[in-house]
Amino acid sequence: MVAGGQGGTIDPMSTTPSKPGSGRAARTPADGRRDALLDAAAQLLEGGGLGAVTMDAVATGAGVSRPLVYKHFANRDALIADLWRRESAYMDGEVAAALRGVDGFEAVVRTSVETIIDVLQRRGRNFAPLIRDEVFEQSVRAEQRERHRRTRAWYTDRVIAEFDLDKADAEVAIAVYFAGLDSMLADWRSIEGRADRHHTVDVYVALVMGGLRSLQGRTSD
Repeated sequence: MVAGGQGGTIDPMSTTPSKPGSGRAARTPADGRRDALLDAAAQLLEGGGLGAVTMDAVATGAGVSRPLVYKHFANRDALIADLWRRESAYMDGEVAAALRGVDGFEAVVRTSVETIIDVLQRRGRNFAPLIRDEVFEQSVRAEQRERHRRTRAWYTDRVIAEFDLDKADAEVAIAVYFAGLDSMLADWRSIEGRADRHHTVDVYVALVMGGLRSLQGRTSD
């Protein structure tokens, strides 16, 4: 998801495509080791869910000692939190890149959903289990809430501008939009197995756009 500037065309505010060497500071060997540990955690997450991600299992998967894992991460919670941060940054960067130059909310919705699905396929579907707030300690939940707030505010502004909705209706509409998107993410494996993925996206986009159009001209109580 992205947070961006005003106007009908996407202007991502703080996210960039997540590609090696794209505007990042020079990486150190410690950065590489940390990424390798997160990769091992991601593989465990994909294969066995969050319960499979332990410090011992990460050490074994990465072929390193347990103390080395603790050198980079204070505990399991810190490791999982950093995995969420990495996957969120990657997801945000890819969606932001895809949305550049996209105009009109229907195109924004379609491009966002299709990009998220593509990212889930490329990243081993390890993001979906990480979107549940209860996984994390309070400080990370606060990061998630702020990320959600920025994203929803950006989409709400687009809806108000394009559909001339009042803010109250727009905020409810975007909350419903993301509830549907979160359900798709949480139930990703069933969607992944469908041969008609594009049909699924078409139906979702039609529901979103139909709902927004039905709200045009409505007077809020």
